[in-house]
Amino acid sequence: MGTDLDIQRLVYKRDEILKKILNDLKEWDNTIESGVELIESNQIQFNILEGINSELYKLADSPYQVEEYNLKLNAIKKELKKLVHGLQGKRSTLLEEKQQLSKKDQILKSYVSIKKDPVFIDKDVK
Repeated sequence: MGTDLDIQRLVYKRDEILKKILNDLKEWDNTIESGVELIESNQIQFNILEGINSELYKLADSPYQVEEYNLKLNAIKKELKKLVHGLQGKRSTLLEEKQQLSKKDQILKSYVSIKKDPVFIDKDVK
């Protein structure tokens, strides 16, 4: 009886973690900073999931609610793909902006000449 309660508790905890990950991914605000934070926090959550799954496999002879778990993982996978694709787009945009800034600097340097006049020191030569 206690084993069944442990299994139910672990499955509930696993489901809550999966819901949190999925909700966080869906609510991503499309900024690079929050995307990186999201990836880091999800890594922690996935490590916790790994521990829960190992506990479940110790307590149950066969996998418990695998179909539902796999469906949630597939939904998370789709959202992660969107996140990665969005971050790659942001990276490309930043690289293009950096190149444009470099070109502007080069153009500015070609038009503005910083020419220093020679400096002579007057000495009385006797």
